[in-house]
Amino acid sequence: MPKLYLLDAYALIYRAYYALISAPRINSRGVNTSASFGFVRTLDELLRKESPDYIAIAFDPAGPTFRHEAYPDYKAQREATPEDIKRSIPTIKDIIRAYNIPILEVAGYEADDVIGTVAKMGARSGMEVHMITPDKDYAQLVEPGILMQRPGKGANPWEILGPAEVAEKYGFQSPEQMIDYLALVGDASDNVPGCPGVGPKTAVALIERFGSVEQMLQRTDELKGAQQSRIRENEEKIRFSKFLVTIKTDVPLPADFTLESLKTQKANNAELRRLFEELEFRSFIKQLDGGDGMEKAQKKAPAAPSLFDFMEEDAAEGAQEEVAAAVQAKTTYRNIANPQELEALCRRIADAGCFALGIEATQGSALDARLTNIGISIAEGEAWALECNPADDEPTKATLRALQPLLESADVEKVVHNAKDAVTILAHYGVELAGSVFDPMLAHYVLQPEQQHGMDYLCDTLLRLRMQYAATTKSDKRACEKADVTLRLKKKLAAELAKEPAIERVFREIESVPHNLSKAGRRGSLWRTAPL
Repeated sequence: MPKLYLLDAYALIYRAYYALISAPRINSRGVNTSASFGFVRTLDELLRKESPDYIAIAFDPAGPTFRHEAYPDYKAQREATPEDIKRSIPTIKDIIRAYNIPILEVAGYEADDVIGTVAKMGARSGMEVHMITPDKDYAQLVEPGILMQRPGKGANPWEILGPAEVAEKYGFQSPEQMIDYLALVGDASDNVPGCPGVGPKTAVALIERFGSVEQMLQRTDELKGAQQSRIRENEEKIRFSKFLVTIKTDVPLPADFTLESLKTQKANNAELRRLFEELEFRSFIKQLDGGDGMEKAQKKAPAAPSLFDFMEEDAAEGAQEEVAAAVQAKTTYRNIANPQELEALCRRIADAGCFALGIEATQGSALDARLTNIGISIAEGEAWALECNPADDEPTKATLRALQPLLESADVEKVVHNAKDAVTILAHYGVELAGSVFDPMLAHYVLQPEQQHGMDYLCDTLLRLRMQYAATTKSDKRACEKADVTLRLKKKLAAELAKEPAIERVFREIESVPHNLSKAGRRGSLWRTAPL
């Protein structure tokens, strides 16, 4: 059976760029080549190890897509593409053309829509289709004959997800239910609203019960209480979210497009050499000469066994092409089972004088969000999850009473990523976040205002770790991991602030909590726009 490989260009380019953000590749002309190098490395590995019979690489087009036309706020909250990535795109496209690989790009449609369309065509033609992407949204396209695949880390093999693997990974009966899941929980990265008050665990339970959001909306009489009201009140939002997250499989491709045009061809080595020399990719030049530069590098680079699935790059001769491996840390994440355990934990927090919170809440604005889990960490690698009921405020208020004296104490430091939203969410339950509060997001903002400040990004770049629970349906594990990472970030960023007394003063006296609670709308402050 012939194999067709379809690559999501921007997803792989971003992955490559941020994998090397702490030790970027800068050539002799001062050009950051991290995005180009990482992308070429992934493409080279795929061509050598997978030997595709057919291959194409899809890019998002310039300008708006049909989703932007239907919903102007689609992806509106995303930070601007880093200039180093923008400058790399033309070069990356030149490299792809030198490999004689077709570039797929259709005005008005995203790369995932184009890949979805071509994937279905390939499967109908008897091909085994591999979609190369780290984006979980593609799981909805998986079926017999269409697989989702992402590059491995270090010496680890590539991860391949068929229908059974998708069902096990995300808790669905069918991969297509990823659409229903995203329609309910929303997608913060794309600014898709979902249904306020419905978190991952509830979404999976509703999908398991009803099969689809359409069936759920037809049978809302089977729901009860606040959940029934929430679903009925947000029916239009749920349906529209499903429209936004559904990958199209009928994109109008160019009239002359055929699957045969994707057949793998021999690369133009002379043009590749010219490009690699310009970029100063010595290891790839050696490979073109019949050497084994990259092969040796890949064999020498050890896998980085990290709880957070650290994204490792291989070392290559003559250049810094490896991100330092993370040290594996033993972690203990557990749920608080009863009030006695919570009381014991509160005593430990009081003795420690500092603890980190990992807030897990339903999708939507902080004003509408409801807690699903609170992660608590007082030591690196150790965290507890405190489950909350997003459908009923009273049990959550009762749960929070034990924590309230600590959250409002002037003697206990709280560490919270994006404390602004945490303040808003906790206030709904009558709890104030007061006293000393350290927000890693704000700390990074004053230190590096031009960079991104999300937790995943900071975990990658500052801790050299990869969060492993961010994309799962396990709200308790996500909360624990958030608390653990937040505490680790505080240690790192506090040390950086200590080196810059003037910047630390800005953080402590101008940008910090609770000083800024009365100035949440102030221009220039991260308090205005930061997502949870």
